[in-house]
Amino acid sequence: MIPLFPFQQEAVDAVFRDWAAGHQAVVVSLPTGAGKTLVAATIAQRAYHERPEPILVLVPSDEILRQTVDEIAVVWEGIAIGIIQQQIRQWRCPLLVASVATLVRHLDELPPMGLVITDEAHHADAPMWQAIYRAIARRAPHVRHVGLTATPFRTDRGGDAHALAMFPTLSYARSMFDLIAEGFLAPLCGMGIHSA
Repeated sequence: MIPLFPFQQEAVDAVFRDWAAGHQAVVVSLPTGAGKTLVAATIAQRAYHERPEPILVLVPSDEILRQTVDEIAVVWEGIAIGIIQQQIRQWRCPLLVASVATLVRHLDELPPMGLVITDEAHHADAPMWQAIYRAIARRAPHVRHVGLTATPFRTDRGGDAHALAMFPTLSYARSMFDLIAEGFLAPLCGMGIHSA
């Protein structure tokens, strides 16, 4: 297993603490570059060792799917990862990484899940994602969820921020500025171009 930075381990521990407290769907907010996929893979591995039930990782695009599969394979050596993407549907693996656009067209084939991990969880309130969550809940009403995002709030047309309905519990959050100050992320640097 790849060692985690302290803030990543805190995020993992916070998720399990909130699940133990009865919160079924939780969200972790970390900025871009902070290793959300590493956190997700560690959560998946620990959850599977505690309860060996199938795990589904939802991703918003084919590009992110390939990156996610590669990163999980590094963290969790030896796990059989099934891919649900375009014409590929490998349902019989203990861990599935699925493109939302493909999975939503094959919900009748989806087996019961023990854990759902949503990457880019700020998309979770969209109708296509909600259709997937409803199908999962019909098969496994007590499934645990964790969402990962850099932006755990949505802004409505009036400019007001709202928590994600799918993930009512914010388990852990660190800002980009926190992680820059602690040396985990590079400092921001701006450049301007002047034109005549």
